[in-house]
Order: sequence, then structure tokens, then C-alpha cells
Amino acid sequence: KTASHRPDIFNDVTIKKNHAYLYVIAMGAGDYYGENKNGDFFWEKDLIKYHPKFLTSGVFIQHDNKDPNKSKGKVLKSVYNKKMHRVELLIEVKKQLAPDIYNAIERGDRIAVSMGTKVVEESCSYCGHITKDSLANRCEHLKRHMHQIMPNGVKVCAINHPPLNFFDISIVRRPADTQGYAMFQKTASVSESGFNLYKTA
Repeated sequence: KTASHRPDIFNDVTIKKNHAYLYVIAMGAGDYYGENKNGDFFWEKDLIKYHPKFLTSGVFIQHDNKDPNKSKGKVLKSVYNKKMHRVELLIEVKKQLAPDIYNAIERGDRIAVSMGTKVVEESCSYCGHITKDSLANRCEHLKRHMHQIMPNGVKVCAINHPPLNFFDISIVRRPADTQGYAMFQKTASVSESGFNLYKTA
């Protein structure tokens, strides 16, 4: 793949020794890709408005995010790629905090990511029931028929309502969003010369 559509804002990053950098797809717009594996659907208009929240997000492992001090790095850049209808992030991982991840990036392993967000409410795509307080209060469609296509042709999923508060981008074994993988990755080890953010893994 070419990187010609990627914005120039990814060129002004200071590369640090013993840090790893991942250019990842955080999530796709439900308008174009549908719901993720968890059944969560996000409108493109909401991702365009709220994706900058990722800039205050931590970088965690397997969504172990209750303690902010467990973050292994930070999000340096967040952009909405209108051509591909998805949120893309540049994240930095510190070797000292996550040596296993750093080494995996150095080996060129395929890295998967998954986002975490807080929402005020969600609604069922089929019946419109709104859930605010607890997932236990979901309608029967979301509890028992997630991803199913109902007799009227509507696919059951949970439509997340704004505001969206993205607080976590995690490195995971299996992402909920099928797009959730690193596109480009690179380590900054002893030598920092010749670094290229657009180098393919």
C-alpha cells in the first residue's frame, strides 16, 4: 500500500531513543464498515468530532486501563482519514515500560490494537431502546440477537451516542474492530538516523 494519502502532520515527530512508534487504525466508521465484533456502532460524524480525545488517551495492554499509571506510552497524533473513513493514530511506546511490545515491534510482528471509550448512552438499531446506566439494562435484542439480521432486514447492533470520550488505545491479541492493526511500525534504538514513519513493517 502507498502512504500518499496520509497527512503531513505525521512528519513532525521527535524520535526518541528506546521508543517504538506505531501508526495504527484505531477504528472505522460504522456508516462504511458496520459494527465491530462487540456489536458497537459509531457514526462517522461522531468520530470526526471526537477522535481528538485520543490525544489524552493512554497506551495500555489488553485494556488494563483502570490505573492511568499503567500506560505504556502516549498518543502523539490523531487524524480522521476521510478517504478511508477511519481514525488513525500515531502512538509511542517506551521500551522501559513495555519491553515485550518493543521487541515485538523490532521483530516486525503484526501488532493489533483496540480502543476504549466512555459513552453516555447507546440505542438498539432494531427497536431503538436506549441504555444509559448499565449494560444489564439492554433490550433483549442487544442481549440475545447481537449481529443478527431481523425479519425486516435490520441488523442488530448497539449505536453509541455522543459525546465519545476515548481514553484507551490498547495493544491486544485480538481487536474488536477488524481494522485494528498497525499499518507502519518502527523502533528507535541506538541509531536514530534515517527514521521513516512511512516504512512498512
